[in-house]
Amino acid sequence: MQSKSQREFLYKLNEILEIKLCDIQGGGLVHVIPRDCTSIFEVDRSIDTEKIVNGIHELAEQIELEYLQTDPGMEISCRLIPYNGLHVDKKCSDELLQLLYLLPVGAAKRNSKFLDRVEGSWNLSIICLKDGRLVIDVICRANYPLTTAELRSIVCVYAQAFDAVYEETFSYPGYHVPEDSPLTRIYEKVYRKHTGKSLEKAYIHSALDAGTIYEGLNGIDLIVVMPTVLDVHTPKERMNVDSFARTYEYLKDILALA
Repeated sequence: MQSKSQREFLYKLNEILEIKLCDIQGGGLVHVIPRDCTSIFEVDRSIDTEKIVNGIHELAEQIELEYLQTDPGMEISCRLIPYNGLHVDKKCSDELLQLLYLLPVGAAKRNSKFLDRVEGSWNLSIICLKDGRLVIDVICRANYPLTTAELRSIVCVYAQAFDAVYEETFSYPGYHVPEDSPLTRIYEKVYRKHTGKSLEKAYIHSALDAGTIYEGLNGIDLIVVMPTVLDVHTPKERMNVDSFARTYEYLKDILALA
């Protein structure tokens, strides 16, 4: 189960059953959207078992239905396990669940002219409760450096509100391809030469090293030419090998004309 749906599940379950969070582990790489997340929580022994089972089942059904279109096949499962690890006090557990629930995830800004174009977003990549400390990695992706800074500031405000420590580990400067890019025009010629078709431009929202390169070289003309990749920023990310061979031929011709 993804961390976004899990934190929603835990927060709402706390409203029903007054749970205490003992452990939570999700994600593996800082730049990857996590595929699943596992948590351990306590429920007061005085609460009837049937109420616990029914509460978990009904809430799980609601959340799975809510994410049916975006995350088909999502499964929320709970089971009873023996636990001898860290026991978080109720006040601290409530604050952790509140912070997890409130941290922003998903689209933050859209293009004012084309609303389907996301220009800024957050995602939680790693959640880890270790040695009594909750560590959360939040990725801020944006097309413009100013937007990236704004997204970081919002996360920082949430951290300060919960007396948490905020630390920036790395930054994507962001990059926006200008409409009149000379390299784009060259790429259009090369693409037509190899395929006999016009280059179709499509907008995607992602984090690339292009912004870092662009910033380091003081704003030279820059485009990104890449093969077909699927399920980007997830553990299923993969590349089409045939498209890599085609892209290599495109790149050689672009360099010859540039």
